[in-house]
Amino acid sequence: HKKWSFLNGFTLSKFENQKMGTNRCHGYEGWGLESHIVDGNEQLRTGYSQADFINKIRLEYNEYLSVLLNTQFSTSSNIGRFDKLNDMTDSGSPKYETWEYGPQKRILSSLSVNYKKKNLFFDELNILLSGQYVKEHRISQKLNSTKINRLENVWVYSINNSYLKTIGKLKINYGLDVQYNYIESKVYGSNATRYADGGSKMINYGLFGQVKKPFSNIFHFGGGLRFSSSYLDAKYLNTEEYGLPFTNIDLNNSSLTGGIGLGFNFDKWEGSFNISSGFRSPNVDDVTKVFSKNNTVTVPNDKLLPEYSYTGDFLIKKYIYGNSYVESSIYYTLLKQAIVKDRFRLNNSDSLIYDGELLPIVANQNIQNAIVYGYNIRAKFYLSKDITTSHSFNYTFGKDVDKNTSLDHIPPKTGRSDIKWSLANFSSKIYFLYSSNKKASLYSINGSDNLDEATENGLPFWWTANISFEFNISEHLNFTCGLENIFDAHYKTYSSGISSPGRSVIFSVLAEF
Repeated sequence: HKKWSFLNGFTLSKFENQKMGTNRCHGYEGWGLESHIVDGNEQLRTGYSQADFINKIRLEYNEYLSVLLNTQFSTSSNIGRFDKLNDMTDSGSPKYETWEYGPQKRILSSLSVNYKKKNLFFDELNILLSGQYVKEHRISQKLNSTKINRLENVWVYSINNSYLKTIGKLKINYGLDVQYNYIESKVYGSNATRYADGGSKMINYGLFGQVKKPFSNIFHFGGGLRFSSSYLDAKYLNTEEYGLPFTNIDLNNSSLTGGIGLGFNFDKWEGSFNISSGFRSPNVDDVTKVFSKNNTVTVPNDKLLPEYSYTGDFLIKKYIYGNSYVESSIYYTLLKQAIVKDRFRLNNSDSLIYDGELLPIVANQNIQNAIVYGYNIRAKFYLSKDITTSHSFNYTFGKDVDKNTSLDHIPPKTGRSDIKWSLANFSSKIYFLYSSNKKASLYSINGSDNLDEATENGLPFWWTANISFEFNISEHLNFTCGLENIFDAHYKTYSSGISSPGRSVIFSVLAEF
């Protein structure tokens, strides 16, 4: 309406228990079929409901200035942790009667300002102010034990200023960003909190600058620098529960990082080469958390240092005919002081009683050297004016060089292939998703990759066939339908604690008026 714009949205979602596929081509007949939490192929206590609200108000004040207010609210029912509920004790009975997230609530409000009047210092200014509050419960109860209710209240405030300036062919982007986090951690009962019970705060800020300049019609250059600083303060009131040898964790880290890149574009070739450095200071979750997973207990480590990365990457793209193309990218990253989880001793002890159970101790620690490298291949071909086919393939490798062991969170090889047929008011697509196997010997030795959720030999190879249709019935009415996992394959994605959905039918109608 004139200078004002409004958008409002409200979504209610309800998800029933998720059913896994029945076709077990991998040969592991009992995998994922824990009888106490699975009924046939239905994974019990996985259903939940959710409500989301969004409101946006935009003011185009004049030709130079616009302001946008964004408000969001989300809440949910209790959400079961299936990967915990399927755990068994050594005697063969379920470990937990209850393990779920309580109602999660999130409130966000942000104000963004865009100003486009050229002056000596900038051509365009963007300012973003935001505040967010998240409330989350973790409710657990072991068999024949009392219920434990842990609560986290998280406040996040941030400001980002970004300035754009063009001088001839030179483009300059510079600015400042600041973020403040505060975490309040509570527990109802005599157990210890998940994070520091005296509160944890973390302040991050950064100054950055970036330039881009074309050398010619073929080559262009980009480079940038960033100074980052991070301050963390966590206070512990109850140190007796775990015998912590400190009452607070105080970290103050900063670093100057940067990157340069060269790109080219000529004839039917495109490409780029970049080198960059990175810096990550340990956050509240890295350094203060106490929790159990995979029959270990993670404890705080007040000696944790920041990690640094040094990366080189190269991309090349070739147009074959028309808009058809093949492209490939490779990258190599060296990590210094990489943060990994490993066995740890607290007060000269290698085990700790957590929620009534004696468990081996692990903690996030720094290692001297680690490497991560990989490649990606993508292609798209226009077989005719109506038919296209696309393909992608990804490979990643990660290794702790010092111990010659695998890093956490390195997925197996994955890919996707599809063929699409498009007409004026109709389109259809057949697509395949696939993942290679990952042997148990290639999993991280510290348990973060959830090997216990795979088979005794690791993660089996899987693939799914899927099809979708879209009909534009009229200018205002659109209908889509699809059939996913057509052959009802049973599989788990890498590191997942829940089996993926079996054969699924999807219908959607969109009306605009």
